[in-house]
Amino acid sequence: MSLAERVEKARRLIEQGRVRPASADPYGFLFVSQGASGRYLTAALPATRAELLRAPAWSCTCRWGREHSGEPDNECAHALAARYQVERMNDD
Repeated sequence: MSLAERVEKARRLIEQGRVRPASADPYGFLFVSQGASGRYLTAALPATRAELLRAPAWSCTCRWGREHSGEPDNECAHALAARYQVERMNDD
């Protein structure tokens, strides 16, 4: 799946309310995503929110997330959606 397709899917997940924060503290973020094939946990454990936005530190329990874990710029739609949610929190 191309990056453009994953970005579009991430935006749909947010619009449909299918990505929600489960935990946010100084040590990281945990989101629950309801995908077409199941519920997934998406997490980032940076030292700061600024570091979270700079570093590709997201992981996800979906198949794409497991297969591409640690590959910069190759995050799944769930991780992209969670990242966008954090960006929104920083804008507030």
